[in-house]
Amino acid sequence: MLALTITGCFNDGDKEENKVKIAVIGDSISDGCNPELSTSAEMYAKRYGYAQMLEGKKYEGIDTPAKTIYNIWNNAEYRNFSITGSKASEWNMDSSTSTKWHTWDKEFQKVLDFNPDIAVIYLGANDIFEYVYNDGVVTPDELSDLSTNLKGIVDKLKSKNDKIKIVIVGYYDLFDGYSLALSASTVDSFKIFKDMSAITVAGNKVLSDLATLEGAVYVDNYSTFMNHCYGIFLGNTNASPSLYVTNSINTFDIHPVTAGHKIIYQNVYSTLEKIK
Repeated sequence: MLALTITGCFNDGDKEENKVKIAVIGDSISDGCNPELSTSAEMYAKRYGYAQMLEGKKYEGIDTPAKTIYNIWNNAEYRNFSITGSKASEWNMDSSTSTKWHTWDKEFQKVLDFNPDIAVIYLGANDIFEYVYNDGVVTPDELSDLSTNLKGIVDKLKSKNDKIKIVIVGYYDLFDGYSLALSASTVDSFKIFKDMSAITVAGNKVLSDLATLEGAVYVDNYSTFMNHCYGIFLGNTNASPSLYVTNSINTFDIHPVTAGHKIIYQNVYSTLEKIK
């Protein structure tokens, strides 16, 4: 649950040939996976999320935000390159052997060919979940690998535009700081997530450190999601009844529902407004 936003400096009066090119580079969250609309078993066939909200796309029955990326840059050209299931390591290598969700075809090169002025990068969750599924932990070396891959993505984008600015948007904690309560679960698939709250904090430190290194802005999804996720089912006495995830831990899904996507949209949109 990660995003990097990269932008150059532009004037409102830019001519048509100087359009502000905006690319979204992400995984399933940026691809619009939303368990309120369809489930993993359905391959998330119906999709609508924060990246689509930024673009101004509509979805029947959803009250969509009024402001779009075009309210910030009226000469924007917007493309979403996101791929469900993709990892930061795959984007950095521009290669993947996984074909469950997509057959990789020089996907990062397509972004470089587009040569964006602004890139919203929301990656890293699938890298972390792969580490967790291996043995239930994320080691310092694995966190270092994550940082290296994200920095590699940034460096390649900078090679096309040395004036870009970067905004890094962090992860939200699915368990509101209460993941250790999963140790008592009788369901093995939940027990493996018992350290996830601590892992989320560690992952966000990687991102904030990278932001400092790159002279970037770090955007906090962690605080805005806190007490709105599955902690309500794990003893969180500060939990809000307004959830940004599914309304039962029995329907656990890592993706936010529409309300959660709207929070990510607000976080990214407000940051883009400030750095314009």
